Amino acid sequence: MSNWLESSIILACAIVLTVLACLLVFKRRERVVVESEQGDGKKGAFDYVRVVKVLAIVMGVFCAFRLAFRDAISSTTYGVIALQGMGNSNTINLIIIIIRIITQLSILLLMVSPFFKLNRIESIVSYVAPVAYLLNIIFFNECIGVMSNYQGSDLTELGRYTTLRTVMFAIECVVGFCTGCLHLFNRIINRQFEQQGVKNILITIGVAVGLALSCFPESAMMGFFGEIGPSLLDLELPHRIALYITFSVPIILYMSLRNKSYERRNFTMTTLAIAGFMAYFYQRSIPIRLYALPLHMCNTAMILMLFSFILKSKKLFYFNYFVNVVGAFAALLMPTAETAIFNPDTVQFWYNHIYAVILPILGVALHIFPRPNMKMIWNAIWVFSIYFVVVAFIDSYVTNINPGVDYFFLNSDFLLEKFPFAAPLKANYTYQIPLSNGYKLRVYPLFWLAVYVVYIGLMFGEWFIYAFLYSVSDNHYILLKKKREIRMDMLGIKGLLAGRAVSQPAEISSADRISIRHFSKIYSGSNRKAVDDFSLEVPSGTVYGFLGHNGAGKSTVIKSLVGIQTITEGSMYICGYDVAKQPLYAKQLVGYVSDNHVVYERLTGREYIDYVANLYLVDNKDKEERLSKYLKMFNLENAIDNEVSSYSHGMRQKLVVISSLIHNPKVWILDEPLTGLDPTSSMQVKQCMIEHARKGNIVFFSSHVIEVVEKVCDRICIIGHGRKCGEYDMAQLRRDNISLEKIYLDYSQENNISNPAITQNKVVKA
Repeated sequence: MSNWLESSIILACAIVLTVLACLLVFKRRERVVVESEQGDGKKGAFDYVRVVKVLAIVMGVFCAFRLAFRDAISSTTYGVIALQGMGNSNTINLIIIIIRIITQLSILLLMVSPFFKLNRIESIVSYVAPVAYLLNIIFFNECIGVMSNYQGSDLTELGRYTTLRTVMFAIECVVGFCTGCLHLFNRIINRQFEQQGVKNILITIGVAVGLALSCFPESAMMGFFGEIGPSLLDLELPHRIALYITFSVPIILYMSLRNKSYERRNFTMTTLAIAGFMAYFYQRSIPIRLYALPLHMCNTAMILMLFSFILKSKKLFYFNYFVNVVGAFAALLMPTAETAIFNPDTVQFWYNHIYAVILPILGVALHIFPRPNMKMIWNAIWVFSIYFVVVAFIDSYVTNINPGVDYFFLNSDFLLEKFPFAAPLKANYTYQIPLSNGYKLRVYPLFWLAVYVVYIGLMFGEWFIYAFLYSVSDNHYILLKKKREIRMDMLGIKGLLAGRAVSQPAEISSADRISIRHFSKIYSGSNRKAVDDFSLEVPSGTVYGFLGHNGAGKSTVIKSLVGIQTITEGSMYICGYDVAKQPLYAKQLVGYVSDNHVVYERLTGREYIDYVANLYLVDNKDKEERLSKYLKMFNLENAIDNEVSSYSHGMRQKLVVISSLIHNPKVWILDEPLTGLDPTSSMQVKQCMIEHARKGNIVFFSSHVIEVVEKVCDRICIIGHGRKCGEYDMAQLRRDNISLEKIYLDYSQENNISNPAITQNKVVKA
């Protein structure tokens, strides 16, 4: 156990500083609230946020200082205590390991949380940090003793410390305890406690555990279990399992965060970048020699990713995105850590390379950074080319000082062991350049070039993989969006149905008609209404004509009615079904003949009809009976088994008419159906329209041919410049000997739009 006097002094300092900080914040808060009530200040704008941000920076400095001198759990000390017994010594060791785990979590959150407004993270840090640093103070001597400079020391000699790091660690404990308590104090005085509940507690614990794993001390597993387990090499089963777990991590994170706010996504990625940096330096000291520089690509990634996410630097990020991911992925497939799975070297190797792979990918997938373009990959290649050449010569030079240094594996035989066919490139083309200090530069130009070319090729291969993943992501987003829209539609329609089944019409009073109410449409990029406040009722058993000049708004109304276009304002009903909120049920009742008659040309006419009939779930017997009838009517019996690409315009139009009637729709909607048809075919379509309406159905068609409308229609509506101009009963017009042609011409002439007959919106009733 620690020296109680020393621990008590440190704890007393921490408590005093905490009390003073809390009093300062509380008094400042009271003063600001008073000023706010007097109109001189902003309520709640007190020093808490500023204080914790400053303390967060101070914690970062202390943490960086300690990591710079490898003040981590000693692998040597804990490598020999693999829970061989439950005596006091082992118990203390386990306590210290747990303390270091929650301390790493506390440091991470104390540095990051003040810069994000996330209640759950604030909750975790306010509960964990005070406890973590209280335990650090209680077990102060033991924590100092397990730092790397004391590795190998006997636990009975842990009280012997006089170094600067001891003072720094004591200050860190005081500041950490104070900062954690300040977070907790702020939550208490502002009553910022989340709702209690099993689900909420479990989620908070899960988030805390996940964050703890992100900055897990690399020697902790060996401290718990010893240096046991297999090595992760040569794609054997343990290696494959490790790879499966590795590649599942970004998927889990993406699925968990894809629908969260930008604040949460940004917090997660920034926290992981800092955790990766902490993991890299956990057992490394700041390099003071050339051969100790972190020039391996995956080591560089840990540093670059930190600055990428903190500074939101696109140049640093995309260099990692295109360059370091390739190297890290290759390293995971061909790991160099040959020690047991719980050895700190193995743990650190996997931690570093997992971060190097997932951080760039998730940075784009979660929209922290925009998707790159081809220009960015060329920029990355230029920077990488310079980097590669510089590192190659540094590697060649420092091997004179430390033969173990091998950036990019350019001097060792590691790559040649994996790819022996490349051995001649190195063995047969080796050059040595003597230097003035007696050192030699060993240069392998062809081998280096081969490595460089392969790396560039992998980068382009990576680009194609990214492009594929972008496509998957886009399609997934579309599906999610559609699912959300359907869900919202269902929620909206359930409210309209008032407890009735979803398959029931939203409005029973309109179950026998087309009902359009105050419909308006504005196209994207325009500030003018294509159709403005249009209302219409079309009862069953009616052939209804829709007249208007080109551009009057006929097609806009029809395409919105059949669900091709969205409705800007108003509502539309097909036999009581809301077109916007019950689109599937509404479309099942509609047969639609568009004005362009586009069909699948590689299908035969029969195959196309079968395709449409299957969409509407038409019984085979009914389909064959209707098809036989319409083929004979439209004289397509000899062409139905030919490809549609061989059809004339008129034949295609007939095929579209047949396909729109194959399911015997309650509502048959036609947009300029007679354009381009010969007289015989035109007469046949008109006969179909009259016959279909006599069966109690609705026929609604647009046209600007007055003669057709006069002969076929029961009622007509004229639209001009997007507004309803008039609605007429044809039988009444005939009895009154009123010319429809005269009315139509008056309404369709742009110069006569202010005519009183137009502005009165006269409706002639039967």
